[in-house]
Amino acid sequence: MHSNSKQLWRDVQVFDGQALLDEAMTVRVDDGRVAGMWPSRAFAEADAQGAVEAGQGGVMTPGLV
Repeated sequence: MHSNSKQLWRDVQVFDGQALLDEAMTVRVDDGRVAGMWPSRAFAEADAQGAVEAGQGGVMTPGLV
C-alpha cells in the first residue's frame, strides 16, 4: 500500500459483487476506504487533490474477509 493515505484509481471496471458497472470509473480511496467513485468521463480533477495515482485499468472488486 502507498504511504499516502489518499489513492486514485483511474479507468477501472467496478464489480459490485453481482455485476460489472456499465462504464469505467475513477475511484478515490482515503485511509483504505472508498471515499468516492465517479464515471471516468465526468471526473473533476479537483477531486484528485492530494491523492497518489495508484493504478489504471483492470477490475476493482469488493474486499473479501
